[in-house]
Amino acid sequence: ANSKLRWEKAGVLNFGLDTKFAKGKIKATIEYYIKNSIDLIAGSPIDPTTGLRLMRLNVVSIKVNGLDMKLDAFILNRAFSWKSQVLFSYLKNKVTKYYRSPTTNNSTFIKFSYTVIPREGADPYSIVSYKYAGLDNLGDPIGYRNGLPSKDYTNIVRTPSWDDLVIHGTTRPPVFGSVINTFSYKGFSLTASIQYKFGYYFRRNVINYTRLYNSWIGHRDFYKRWQQQGDEFITDVPAMNYPANNRRDDFYGNSSASVSKGDNIRLADISLSYNFSGKNRPSPLLKNAEIYLFINNAGILWRANKYGLDPDYGIS
Repeated sequence: ANSKLRWEKAGVLNFGLDTKFAKGKIKATIEYYIKNSIDLIAGSPIDPTTGLRLMRLNVVSIKVNGLDMKLDAFILNRAFSWKSQVLFSYLKNKVTKYYRSPTTNNSTFIKFSYTVIPREGADPYSIVSYKYAGLDNLGDPIGYRNGLPSKDYTNIVRTPSWDDLVIHGTTRPPVFGSVINTFSYKGFSLTASIQYKFGYYFRRNVINYTRLYNSWIGHRDFYKRWQQQGDEFITDVPAMNYPANNRRDDFYGNSSASVSKGDNIRLADISLSYNFSGKNRPSPLLKNAEIYLFINNAGILWRANKYGLDPDYGIS
């Protein structure tokens, strides 16, 4: 029905280099690319006299710069072999155009993690939060209103200016990759993959007293809440008030106090296998047989956040 809606368009320019050295024992691949996407479809405010507030239109353009590198090394190639592979990627997204209404409220940019929020000049996957100034001596969270400290939660949440907000960064890691080592001996093969992700953020779940009173949904931060004067110097968790103030909870839950760095290094998977081939084959029936044990997401080796959370699998 919308004759102005059209296909999205994209153009990619790649530069690549493949090389090998040390008599072919080490191979390297490097690729740099630029991708421009225009006429991307997103929700856009329209004339309300049409009977609709939003319509999906061709209103966004995005530019992506990326770098991919791969290094393969045959460290040992004898009866016992050792092969190592290193992968590295860098990715930067930027919204170059977003045709939005100039009256769009800045509060629409404040969402939970992984929500696409097109804002011109920024990463489309950025986390935007209310600035947080800590707690006062009553245990109430303090935000900013027109650049000044305030507890006017209704207006802080309803009509924030950009000076009252924080753009933390992207929810998608711009730097990521893995180190994969494979050890083989006769029919046995052991592979371990270590993955790394750097430079991104995630929003944690925090205590919400409205949900606690209405639905009995609690949170472990309850035990870290402000309880007496002086606690404002050792905690950022607001005091428990009754009745609950929904705007107060909304402000705190979407403030910079609930955002942490997602950087982590994890043992992604371990694979142990045995292949019945050649001299290892005890019977013709096992010509192509292989047995293996596979462990996925074996555990985090290091994380940037101090809450013990896995940013990819849990935000509680």
